[in-house]
Amino acid sequence: MPLVDELGIEKEFHRVFGLPARFAWTSTPLSLDDLLPQEQLALKEAKNRGRFHASWFLGRAVARKLFSYLEIPIEATTLMMSQNKISLSHTKNNAYAIGISEYTNGTFGIGLDVELSRTMQRDWGRFFLTPSEQQWLSNIPESSLSNTMIRLWTLKEALFKADLNNRQFDLPDYQLKDPSQWTGDAFNIHNKLAFRYYSLKLDSIWLAIATRMDAK
Repeated sequence: MPLVDELGIEKEFHRVFGLPARFAWTSTPLSLDDLLPQEQLALKEAKNRGRFHASWFLGRAVARKLFSYLEIPIEATTLMMSQNKISLSHTKNNAYAIGISEYTNGTFGIGLDVELSRTMQRDWGRFFLTPSEQQWLSNIPESSLSNTMIRLWTLKEALFKADLNNRQFDLPDYQLKDPSQWTGDAFNIHNKLAFRYYSLKLDSIWLAIATRMDAK
């Protein structure tokens, strides 16, 4: 697994979105002995609700790291994090987090998604692409199909996370204006909310960040 250039991603985020942000990643989970009392309670509640996964400890670790970058007290990582400023994602052995370090009225939500490269089938596109995006995908050759679909899947997940009112929507409800672009614009096909996104590939890792922008 490659080392992730946190500073490089922060600089690119500022270039694309015009906002300062901090980015963190870790492959080292917290141990049970390292948990604060509040985190132990949160762990117990997660297990009782059937929502516990081994990645929970990675999530706590990367949240602590991000909050230290943002100069937020460690105790705050046990609280419900502000969804319009912070987003987390993880793979099997790594966790990632991004937080906007300065809030502006023009941004309402941030979404981060990270996926590992894998083989994808063309017809899986119906689960996360709009009809026009599926039509565009039909022209992509088999040699680059899986990489293209993973990139689009990661973008759609980031867009979904960036929409604070996403409960009534699903991934095909977000339209990329140009699916070929790794950095670009998107919108919700129902309410026309505008988004900006950025994606990149780091060896076997696909990463996407999206923000919901104030429609003007």
